[in-house]
Order: sequence, then structure tokens, then C-alpha cells
Amino acid sequence: MAPVALDDPAELYHAASKLEPALAALQLAELRRFAAEPALRAAASRPVRRHPYRAASKLPAPAWPELSLRDAVNARRSTSQLGGGALSLDDLSLLLAAASGITGTIEGPAGTPISGRVAPSGGGLFPLDLYVLPVRCSGLSEGVYRYDPERHALEQVAGSPAEGLGNALARCIYQQELAASAALVVALVATFARSRVKYGPRAYRHVLLEAGHVVQGALVAGAAAGIRTVPLGGYLDRELERLLGVDGVRESVVHAFAAGRDEA
Repeated sequence: MAPVALDDPAELYHAASKLEPALAALQLAELRRFAAEPALRAAASRPVRRHPYRAASKLPAPAWPELSLRDAVNARRSTSQLGGGALSLDDLSLLLAAASGITGTIEGPAGTPISGRVAPSGGGLFPLDLYVLPVRCSGLSEGVYRYDPERHALEQVAGSPAEGLGNALARCIYQQELAASAALVVALVATFARSRVKYGPRAYRHVLLEAGHVVQGALVAGAAAGIRTVPLGGYLDRELERLLGVDGVRESVVHAFAAGRDEA
């Protein structure tokens, strides 16, 4: 095993983001500031990015499969071959609802009601946005879309690149067989300031944990509905962020998953 450098950034960050009793006053300064500033609490109560001037398409209500949780969990498998077939809007609706859908209303900062979602989020801050890249999805043209959980709708961010979305994704994803057979890719983009405003350096841990919760919901729902899914770790960050139109610093891709069905 290769030796780890003494100044390895991963180890340094992990140590620096630990909570320690002796450093509590310093480490919890963001929590006190968050509690003391109404403007921050108000902003946190609206954790949905929305541009009213952009076109948005309402998704059909999700059709939840009649399968026990045990059977769905047991059926989940990761595969690099996603079938090459198309997904329907019903399939997409289910995957997004299971990943980040609204489940009810909870009490947010200072008693402000906010929407609760299927995946837990530190402080109810929901720093993740789901970007949908459909290559073969009936009823949805190629392009870049952002999921709005509160409306259960897709907001179009950009059209398809000139080279075609499938070719653009092939440049971003290392596993070419996976890229060629995927009907769509969903990328999770973190806006770190949404969590950092309250949790400071520890926010990055919360963001990554939440990304895992979100993707697992989609994977289990996909297994229950017969949709092939796989989490993605092998992608070129800057290429994918350029395709999505995010800057890679203030907001960046932290996780993704791909889905597909067998060809009819």
C-alpha cells in the first residue's frame, strides 16, 4: 500500500472538521450566528432554487411499486450495463420522488414551516440540487434540467449540446459501456454555502452524507420498479460541471447516478 503523505489534504480536512469539547466555542460559532440572524433563518426556510422565467414541466405523480421494502432492498444491484432502452416520464418521476421528493411539512428555523423530504438533511438546509440529463426519455427532449421537489417539476436549464447529450456524457464518464447504455444521468450538485452558513467546516461531511441518502432512495425505488440503476463515481468533475453550467467551486457535483431499461 502506498504511503500517505503527512500533509494529505483528506486527512487534514477530516481532523479539522472533528468536533472537540476544547474547541466548542470556536467550532460552534456558525451555529450561534445562524440562530441570532433572522435573515439567515429565513433563507434556510426556502431551500429550493427556482427561476420563474425558465420553462418548467410538471412530472406525473409517482406510481409507487407494490413491493415490500425487504424485496426491493434485496433486488437492488449495481450494473455497468443499463440495457440501452428508454425510460418513461413515469420512471423518471418515481426516481426523483424517491431521491428527493416532498413527504410533508416540518418546522424549520424559528418555527418557519419547510417541506420535509424523503432524504434527511442536516438542519433541514437541503444543499443538493438534482440535475437531470435525459438521453432516451420518452416525453422529454435532450437537455439539462433541474428538479424542483416542491412542484415535482423539471426546470430546463439548458438545451442539448451541439454534439448531442449522449456524446457529451461519454466525455464525462469513464465507463463507456455505462455511458452508452444509460437512458439518463442524474447529477447531485451541492451549494456548499447552504450548509456551511450553519455548520462551518463540518458542513462538507453533511453534504456528502446527504448525497448518499439521496442516491440510495433512487436506487431502491429503481430496483422495485425494474429500472436498472447504478451510482456513479468515475466522472470527470470539470467536464460534467461545464455541461451542467455550474462553477465547480461555490457549487459542485458531489455524486451522480445513471438509470436505464432493457430495449423493447
